[in-house]
Amino acid sequence: MRTTSILAAGAAFLASFALAAPAAQAGTAPAAKPVPVAVAPASFGALAEPFSCSVAPERRNTFKAIETVLVKDRPRNNATNLGQINRNATKIGCKGTTLGDTYTACDVTSNGWVTVNWSGLKGYVKQTCTQVVGSS
Repeated sequence: MRTTSILAAGAAFLASFALAAPAAQAGTAPAAKPVPVAVAPASFGALAEPFSCSVAPERRNTFKAIETVLVKDRPRNNATNLGQINRNATKIGCKGTTLGDTYTACDVTSNGWVTVNWSGLKGYVKQTCTQVVGSS
């Protein structure tokens, strides 16, 4: 029957891609089986950059979150979330403002984003929900 031959051909085709583990030698442990590797889809965007403000460390501020804010990998509303900074928590960030997407947060509309150190990576939070509490 034609359906059977198509299925058999498809199965043979797929079997040609099977990974075979090398045979174990006498007196040795069996060879390890191949492990599938997950790859992040391109829709997650590029990886966040390492954190840096400038060459001089005095270009940094300590910011406090007025409300819980999401840390993004870019100053964009639809950027990948790296995490969140809870209300009243502090983070080290860069002096000045990075301009990005316009948003309304903490009852203010703005396009200013604060660059913060998120576990060694450069993250961005909505500036209107932060307050400078120190400088270094």
